[in-house]
Amino acid sequence: MDENGDPSKKKKNKVVQVEWDGLAFKDMVNLKTLIIKNGSFSKGPKYLPNNLRVLDWRRYPLKGFPDDFQPKHLCMLKLPEYLFESYKLDSLSKNLASLNVLNFDNSEYLKEIPDVSGLLTLQKLSFSGCKNLTTVHNSVGILNNLKVLKAEDCESLRTFPSINLPSLEILMLSGCYRLAKFPEILGKMEKVEMLRLCGTNIKDLPSSFQNLCELSCLNLSGHTFHRIPSVIVNMPKLFTLYIGGERNKTWESCNKLEEGVEGTLSSSNVTNLTLDKYMLSDNFFPLALAWFRNVKTLDLSSNRFTILPECIQDFRFLSSLKVDFCTKLVKIAGIPPNLKQFSAVGCSNLTEVTSVLLNQELHENGRTEFALPGTMIPAWFEEKRKGDSISFWFRGEFPSNALCFAILKRNRRSSGTRITTMVSINGKQVSRGDGRTQTFQELFIFDLSMTKKTYHLDGICFENKWNHANVSFKIYDLMEECGMHILKQESSSIMKDIRFTNPCIKNDDEALHGIGSIDVRLRLQPGSATSQPASQNPLRHSGDTSHSKGNWAVPQFRGGTVFARRNIKMMLCVMFYTMLSIVVCGLGMWLGKN
Repeated sequence: MDENGDPSKKKKNKVVQVEWDGLAFKDMVNLKTLIIKNGSFSKGPKYLPNNLRVLDWRRYPLKGFPDDFQPKHLCMLKLPEYLFESYKLDSLSKNLASLNVLNFDNSEYLKEIPDVSGLLTLQKLSFSGCKNLTTVHNSVGILNNLKVLKAEDCESLRTFPSINLPSLEILMLSGCYRLAKFPEILGKMEKVEMLRLCGTNIKDLPSSFQNLCELSCLNLSGHTFHRIPSVIVNMPKLFTLYIGGERNKTWESCNKLEEGVEGTLSSSNVTNLTLDKYMLSDNFFPLALAWFRNVKTLDLSSNRFTILPECIQDFRFLSSLKVDFCTKLVKIAGIPPNLKQFSAVGCSNLTEVTSVLLNQELHENGRTEFALPGTMIPAWFEEKRKGDSISFWFRGEFPSNALCFAILKRNRRSSGTRITTMVSINGKQVSRGDGRTQTFQELFIFDLSMTKKTYHLDGICFENKWNHANVSFKIYDLMEECGMHILKQESSSIMKDIRFTNPCIKNDDEALHGIGSIDVRLRLQPGSATSQPASQNPLRHSGDTSHSKGNWAVPQFRGGTVFARRNIKMMLCVMFYTMLSIVVCGLGMWLGKN
């Protein structure tokens, strides 16, 4: 705490030097939890209470426990940043019958993990960040109750013992960049569902890897694989695979299958596949079709292929495709039949977007989200407006699932900012949401229903009258133009419930131009040449009816009471000026005779 007593200004992780005789805990016979985070002790403890359940001591100053310590109740032992090369655990294992957690994280001087075969109840073992660790005892691989094994960022570790851990749920070996071989798996391990092997030197996976029979997610980013490990094809539960490389390294055998499997290879069950930064060439696509025909989402960013070939149409289930920063991509010859999301951010040589990506039929079923190069909004968008907003009128339920929008950016920079979409109805903001895809490109086409809304418009039904809606967009770059398209596949009658001009103003204009909206039948002399049936009156509108009163036809008005009054006034004005003209002419003739 600082001199003013503000605890927020206390220096974090400040090491406190402690001078003691090591006997401070001798009288604490009932102590069950001991946690020391920032102390540097001049001596190790000469006594520890036998009732301890938790011992968490950063920079523990002894190689082992005091001689008279009987840790039979100890459940958690954490010794992060341990100060010695090894820990004397062998002779005490029989007394650690209740130990569940053992932690040596970030112990810079630790070189070996000791024999843990006596820790029969151990569930979590962690020694991540031990930079000088070179040896892991074989007993680590045969702990029946172990659920979590963390050995990340052990930079000097070159080998890892074989494992047979039937209870294991989490295995973490990322960052061990000298580890060249994945450990053999000697038995079925049915509880590991996710595995990250990022930043290791492993170049292949052993056939025993498929003993991880419930593995659903595998991350192999930062690897130097010369080919995709064939063992993954035989793993029925593996649905997500991430293999990321480095920008300046190539996949030397990207167009080759492993020897002896080409004729019998069946497609894997992987549905989510990422192969970025692997400098894949055009030869990759035949391989991909053979191995990953069932894929639904595919990320091929930062690769070297020049064309998306027609054969990509054989990915029948593919709905999301990313080819961001594929700077050599110049042509798109085909697209998958069920594609809903497409991103070509940073594809500097893809100067011409083929009609296949802007085809109305592709977007007509909705739920699409495309970021791609472009200089104009497609012609099939019914409404286009300059600026960052667009308005329309609707009646009934708000058509959130039937609206497709296009945004054309004014700036061509790669901002990477998400689009914020705001919807206001009758002047009140009712929804705000962010698009799921970051837009770097000039043209972005997306379905309103794909945005992550703060609150939803779906199902909200307004009164059966025309409501004014305004949709505005907020992005970092300035917008040149936006467009709106009505997805007619959503409803065959949707067009009659949406207008881009105010329907009320339109009807009012018709009334103000008045004479054409009046249906008048005047009494005429029988036999007059100008008399005609009301049905033949050119001023009569279809669907109007006249109610007779004697021999006079009552004028009929369209547009309600307000418009009727305006039309009456207009008719009276015409009659007044006509009579006035007759009077003036008659007066003039009389004055002329006199």
